[in-house]
Amino acid sequence: MTAGNNIDSDTKFFTSGGSVFFDDDIDRGNAWVTVVFNQSKERYVKVNRFGYKILKMIDKSPGTTFEKIVENIGSDAYLLKQFLYQMFDENIIKMK
Repeated sequence: MTAGNNIDSDTKFFTSGGSVFFDDDIDRGNAWVTVVFNQSKERYVKVNRFGYKILKMIDKSPGTTFEKIVENIGSDAYLLKQFLYQMFDENIIKMK
């Protein structure tokens, strides 16, 4: 986690342009496991089904809040934060 980027209920999330691509047919065939691209490090990061749901929600609803993610994903807030911090550190998402 980068200093100064604490997640609270009002934190808004956005995907970084060009980092994620969703195709329901391909993703279904891969059991909702996908890869995302870290443009600054020029590397791919594998994302499991749990992360896929979170990133797809952020991608479909730019600016969605942490509170909405918790409501829709229905998982432990700590696990959600861990994943979001990882995606932030990998330059896959942005937080405001």
